Amino acid sequence: MSSKIIIILGIVFCVIAFCDSSKLVKVVLNKNHNGKKHHRPASNSSVDLPPCQPGLNPGNKMAPCVNMTVQQGLNGTVLNTTETEGLKIVECDKKARTIANISRIEVSGCSKYPCLFKRGDSPKIKVLFTPSQRVNQMSLNIGGIIQGKKVPFPYNDNNHCVSTVQELKTKSSTKCILNKNTTYTYEFSMPILSSYPAISLYVNYNVKQGEKNLFCFLLPVKIV
Repeated sequence: MSSKIIIILGIVFCVIAFCDSSKLVKVVLNKNHNGKKHHRPASNSSVDLPPCQPGLNPGNKMAPCVNMTVQQGLNGTVLNTTETEGLKIVECDKKARTIANISRIEVSGCSKYPCLFKRGDSPKIKVLFTPSQRVNQMSLNIGGIIQGKKVPFPYNDNNHCVSTVQELKTKSSTKCILNKNTTYTYEFSMPILSSYPAISLYVNYNVKQGEKNLFCFLLPVKIV
């Protein structure tokens, strides 16, 4: 009987010692180097955090959550144009000299090549360009490259500056005057005629100043 009492007293003593030590550990952990206590916010406290979704491994509770925007990008959702890097710039001809340098190309409804152009639509072409010399005239020359042969498109424009350079449109300017080493935004809605056949091709997009190439690039396109 006495041995049972000794065992019970031993168990009680261990429980008391464990509780005291756990309290001591909590006190130490809640103190910083200055002796102040850190208070962990309650689980239902209001904290301003970005929207969060389960990560790539939702079954793993230790995996960090993913921001909503990042998760959409991982799932293949097209992000806003302000968050993307634009399309890859494909030069018309590496040997051909151009007056301007292109820093960005965007096409409405297109996030990767080939761009799908629906007949009857007018996708918007947006280009950020920086001329290396003063520009006072712009003309548009577009052609399609089909099986190595260039086919001209029927909507070339010899007066293509004031209506397409956004900085000039904002000022309601009637003259084409672009300064060198200044970045401009070019926008043009290119009509895809209903009479076009459903075909894959390269669009040779060339904006010129007189006989010189201002900028020129290729767009891999599929007309549907």
